[in-house]
Amino acid sequence: PAIAMAGGGEPCLRIDTSVPISTTNTAGGTGSEAVAKPTTMNERGSMTVERASERSTQVYNERDLEGLNPGQHKDFYWVNVEPGRETQAIPPEEVVDHYGVPEHVVLDKIAEERSEEEAVKSLPFALLLVILYALMNLSHDSQGAIRSVEEAIEFDITENANFAFSTGEGGIEYIGHKHYKDVNSYGDFWSWMNKGMSALYFPSDYPVSEGSPLNLGPLTDDEKSFYLWHNKKIGPMRLKKERLPYAECLNEEMREAFDLTCYETGQLDLSLDPVDFDVARLQFDEGLSETSWIEPATWQEQLRAMETARWLNNQTYRLQVSFLAYNGPKDIFVQTNVHFLFSRSGRIWKTITHRSFVLEPYSEWEAYLWDILFFTHITIIFVTELVEVFREFWRAKFKCRDFIHEYFGFWNVIDWLSILMAYAQLGVWFTRYSHVKTLERHVQEFPTSILGCGDDGCKHRLYDQLYDDVHIAGSWMREQNLIGAFYPVMIVLRLFKAFQSQPRLALVSKTLYNSSGDLAHFGIVFLSAFFSFVLVFMAIFGREMTDFAQFDRAVMTLVRAFLGDFDYDTMDQMNRASAFFFILIFEVTMFLIMLNMLVAIVMDVYADTKGHLTRGETLWDECYEIAERFYMNKLGKRMPFNDLVAKYIKARGPGAWKSKKVITVTEFVDLVPGLEEKQAREILVGACQDWGEAHNVPVQMRDVLGVASMTAEFAGQVNAKFGALVPTPKGASGLRNSQVSKATPTWSAKEIAEMEGLTLEELFRAAQIRCGLEFGAEADEERVAALSRILESCKTLSVIDERPLPKAMSPARCGVGVTV
Repeated sequence: PAIAMAGGGEPCLRIDTSVPISTTNTAGGTGSEAVAKPTTMNERGSMTVERASERSTQVYNERDLEGLNPGQHKDFYWVNVEPGRETQAIPPEEVVDHYGVPEHVVLDKIAEERSEEEAVKSLPFALLLVILYALMNLSHDSQGAIRSVEEAIEFDITENANFAFSTGEGGIEYIGHKHYKDVNSYGDFWSWMNKGMSALYFPSDYPVSEGSPLNLGPLTDDEKSFYLWHNKKIGPMRLKKERLPYAECLNEEMREAFDLTCYETGQLDLSLDPVDFDVARLQFDEGLSETSWIEPATWQEQLRAMETARWLNNQTYRLQVSFLAYNGPKDIFVQTNVHFLFSRSGRIWKTITHRSFVLEPYSEWEAYLWDILFFTHITIIFVTELVEVFREFWRAKFKCRDFIHEYFGFWNVIDWLSILMAYAQLGVWFTRYSHVKTLERHVQEFPTSILGCGDDGCKHRLYDQLYDDVHIAGSWMREQNLIGAFYPVMIVLRLFKAFQSQPRLALVSKTLYNSSGDLAHFGIVFLSAFFSFVLVFMAIFGREMTDFAQFDRAVMTLVRAFLGDFDYDTMDQMNRASAFFFILIFEVTMFLIMLNMLVAIVMDVYADTKGHLTRGETLWDECYEIAERFYMNKLGKRMPFNDLVAKYIKARGPGAWKSKKVITVTEFVDLVPGLEEKQAREILVGACQDWGEAHNVPVQMRDVLGVASMTAEFAGQVNAKFGALVPTPKGASGLRNSQVSKATPTWSAKEIAEMEGLTLEELFRAAQIRCGLEFGAEADEERVAALSRILESCKTLSVIDERPLPKAMSPARCGVGVTV
């Protein structure tokens, strides 16, 4: 073909397709050993001038979308322009009016609009799921009321169950200075039980003011049956201990030398202070356990007898002091446990835990309402997903592999997990509810049942039954709490799914997705450095500070230090020089450097992701647009997307989704009966605009600034191409093309342009065309793209050279035959 330059007149560059050309090989050589495979223009996908007008209606192969051919517009691959004008902007309206739009672009636009519309419509339902779940949980378990009862009991035991009293005049004991946390020996425990806990739980006389001579007499039986005025006592106090079985010592020689006795370590590691969660979950080994029931009338004699019999000894692993109570005003049943855990190191760990239940969670009608609405919502989601499963299975023609490949994407898995977890929570809730009701029935029957018992064995079985009911109900409550804790994560993921199709809402999730690769590599470096610091601090402070005594504690302590929360004073007291040096290194490295690098990675990707948003409508703009579409659909002035797509696919077949056939507004209206021309034009213009914004890759400033250094790498290849594109200069007319490249390898682009009377912009454009034609599919695509970008940047920089092209150029000067 003839490529006409901007100056007009005779074509400046004629390309002969009949003769092979010599090219530069990878080693930089030229000649016959580097001759490229002869290829015709038609094989390269180029077109003649006569075919240029037909190109807009052709179906292209995938190469047309990957590279820019001469005359092909850089944004709209189906649009052909004059060579040299490929980068000029074209309004979408002009493209639609003069060239049309490919079918796949139009259908993709409609699918995108439909997806965004469905996503915006689903957003209220996703938010409704969050609200209903929160209301359902809050209506059943009043966390504030439960905590108020538990905290009142815990505060009373800590502050008022005292021992180590001071004795005043007349032997009156005024105040106790210690509480359960100060129990550090067997004697301390019996003192706390006699002077503190039992005296507090089993009062006999009505309390009076300090130093008062009043005697208000003993409490009535009804008054004695309440704890803290409002909590009805259920049964006696329980003391339950677990002993450890004998075991071999770690050092048998030392055991034999000192005649030592060793025991197993137990279920829970008591080397350091255990957490309340682990203590509360710890179950008694009934084969190694022993229970004593402390009755209100005989508690003093019972405790004295147990102390005399050395009920606590070196074999004791843990001891639990428990009692049951029911708070009528708040309908809360509570089991309080005071734990004493005897470590093999000699220390006694102490803590208080509770198991509390609302006996009637449906005391208000709202509780029924929120349950019904929430699980109705879940059922609707379930039915919707089930219909989609059958539809996809039908489309896959009942082939399981195709169905799994098409259907089980990430978001569909999230939908099914949310459904399954919701129904699992429902099942656990009903199981827990039934056990709580069983406990309630046994509590109601307890006074009558206890009167019917003629011996202590019968009473003890009733007591055990109550505690067993509490244990079973508490286990199911714990399972429900675990599911309830993870279910909001599923809800949040469902929200992210609803956000995906709205560009502004999807910005956060897309940023995290786009930065995942950089964050993964950063995480490797970060975690390597972090865990190295963990080992350093364990080695230095592990024996002096509990926070660094174990690996998991050290990790959590450094996480807090990473966020600025650390106990520097204690570390400074232990080892001032090491504390100063390593804390300084840790804070500078992890906090000042790596944390800011993490923020920089995320913010850089965020800015880049935001910059690539092809559509930036706000949520309220889309809501208004959806409402307007709905109104126009009702008036019959607009066709719904689903009907439009169905009619178009019926007319063109399923292959239209991938077809590159270009259609005009008129053809679009003809293919879809009932489609208004105004709507058809809006769809095509919107599709064209979105495509142009998505595929517009402008020359970046960094490309322009990096031209000098990048051009040096390809200088030999570029000059070789220039030598083939222009006539032989200065007496070299007798040489063949391959000899020209060898004879003049150092000519610069500026010198060639001056000799030919061209502007640099024209010369670089010619080189860019030649680059795209010659490399083709045999070369490295990234290398070709890089060279093309360099030439594009060179052309951009060379616009300042306004050397005019002669209006008339002789064929002898311009009509040079070169081969491709």
